[in-house]
Amino acid sequence: MTIRHLIVIIILISCPLFLAAQKSAELYIPIGKSPGVSGEHSVLGTVEDIDLQDSTITISTETASTTISIKGRPEVMMDYSHLKQPNEMGSLTDIPEGATVELKYEHNKPDEPVDWIKCKVDY
Repeated sequence: MTIRHLIVIIILISCPLFLAAQKSAELYIPIGKSPGVSGEHSVLGTVEDIDLQDSTITISTETASTTISIKGRPEVMMDYSHLKQPNEMGSLTDIPEGATVELKYEHNKPDEPVDWIKCKVDY
């Protein structure tokens, strides 16, 4: 086994660990501030409607209004950081209409299901 093979093996073993660490740390990162995700692989907008029966969320962004599938029940994180309080895990029913949210797609593709939703809490 050469050094090159050893480096490749280390990289392959490390990648899933890095991704798991990013996801577990996501709760503590304020909405719109996730390195390598916010503005690149996520959508930031205002909630117009959540339809739990159809498993969709409609948000308005600066450019359009869009309805996104939330099948598979994505993780929901409630962001209290701007209130100087700790963030918490939540549920889809905790997200009010009019709230600012960030949605991250699985595999960073808009045609994939939503992996997680962050909701900025204003109360």
